[in-house]
Amino acid sequence: MNVLEQQSPDCRDNGPDAQTARRMRGSGTLGDLLRTQMSGVVGIFMGMRNPAAPVASVLRWINTRFKTWRCDQIGFGVEVLGSIWVHGGGTIRIGNNVRLDGRIAPIELHSAHHAMLELGDDVCIYGGTSIEAVESIQIGCRSVLKPFVKIIDNNFHPLRGDRNHRPPPARVLIEDDVVIGDHAIILPGARVQSGAWIGARSVISHRVPSGARVSGNPPRILRIPQC
Repeated sequence: MNVLEQQSPDCRDNGPDAQTARRMRGSGTLGDLLRTQMSGVVGIFMGMRNPAAPVASVLRWINTRFKTWRCDQIGFGVEVLGSIWVHGGGTIRIGNNVRLDGRIAPIELHSAHHAMLELGDDVCIYGGTSIEAVESIQIGCRSVLKPFVKIIDNNFHPLRGDRNHRPPPARVLIEDDVVIGDHAIILPGARVQSGAWIGARSVISHRVPSGARVSGNPPRILRIPQC
């Protein structure tokens, strides 16, 4: 009889390898062991008052990161609903608590090579909106872009002459707390100052004073706040 056979059953079965084998035998297959571990995680969620809340938060975070993976910077609390099309080889930065609601139609964010497209904190953009930056487009904090807004910093072709020749871009700046109505168009060189309101289907190519209400094509100022 060898030494192993002379040992008691308790001595033979108390090693770490034997303990692992017993756990595996007691749990069945490896899949059973994994299911046991997962049931512990589920139990943690079930012990919460609202187990769906943390799961929903994780799913929203994954959805946002998946749809905005081409962006260079994503702030905290960004929410993406529906479809969004992010493309181009330039830089795209999205601030904190930005809401991109593309449920009625996809939202387009395009930044060409060496261009900059920046969305400030708490910006809200609705479906069908298209923003195309060839040089620089900046949307200030707390601004709202209603459905089907178009913002470009380059006309891509001249109105007269050689239409194959691309004109130089001109920076577009939308300052803080601006509201742009649905189907409005913001052209190269436009600057909409803080607190301005742009009516639906307006076409803007120049400076809009702070706090002004502008509407129409050509645009006309409806109201300028008194100092």
